[in-house]
Amino acid sequence: DKRERLLENISNQLSKFYYPIYYRLQKDDALWRLSPKLSSKEGALPEVANDVIESEYILKNHLEIIDIIESNSHYIENDFEFEEQIREYTKHVAIYNTIRKVESLKDKIPEDFGSNYPKKFQKMVEKKIEELQVRNDKVMDQLTIE
Repeated sequence: DKRERLLENISNQLSKFYYPIYYRLQKDDALWRLSPKLSSKEGALPEVANDVIESEYILKNHLEIIDIIESNSHYIENDFEFEEQIREYTKHVAIYNTIRKVESLKDKIPEDFGSNYPKKFQKMVEKKIEELQVRNDKVMDQLTIE
């Protein structure tokens, strides 16, 4: 039935694309604050721990998000603004990953190369989750009425 296929598609979009990205973005929000290079906030780890927190946690998390995007891009619906945020995020991660691998650039951050973290990315992921949940609920309501 068409509605069952729609429900399955929505479920896959949420479980294989949006939720995994969302949870990693939440994780990233907590982790970057631990880096003394990325955060001047209280609670950052000592400078000697920076390389470990960035390579083992922050960058690893970013690369997992990129992998999810690449592996499941077919779940992205046509949305130019969201696709632009994905491009900006991908660029940011590529620059971040590269400068951490080049010894002479390790003191830099992506912003030094004109690549700010795309601030709308997380909000847009949250909005997509909300929209898909509403769509799912409507289809479920139609099924229960019948």
